[in-house]
Amino acid sequence: MPLIVYKSTALLPFGVINDNNRVFFSTIWLLSLHVCSVENGARVAKLSTDELAVEKVWPLAVQRHSYGNGFVVCGILYLVRDTRAKTTIIDYAYDMYTEQPVDGIKLSFTNPFEMNNMLAYNPVEKTLYSWDKGNQLVYRLVIVD
Repeated sequence: MPLIVYKSTALLPFGVINDNNRVFFSTIWLLSLHVCSVENGARVAKLSTDELAVEKVWPLAVQRHSYGNGFVVCGILYLVRDTRAKTTIIDYAYDMYTEQPVDGIKLSFTNPFEMNNMLAYNPVEKTLYSWDKGNQLVYRLVIVD
């Protein structure tokens, strides 16, 4: 998927699920963290699945250099602090339905190969997929209502 620019901010795609060469786009999310930006804040955008048009952009009250990756589960964005450390934390979550940060988030997260390049949540399998230094990892998630 190509790099997409929205109001002078480059956005990187994530959250695309690929299963046996079939791609399911329930929602396509774009996150700007590691790219040049006019402002220093991070952003997340929701794209339409048919035209890849930007439907909405949420500015996040975090410094984009403070986080390395992220993923969305049930409309909540979770940001991973350090993608190059073996042990790191998820300490920021943002609810895109209420448009508010979620308080009290502090989850341990591991990057066993110390180079996490991609995270994608599969809602059908309730699984988080990761690409860590050439290794595909699977994290089974327990979702509590």
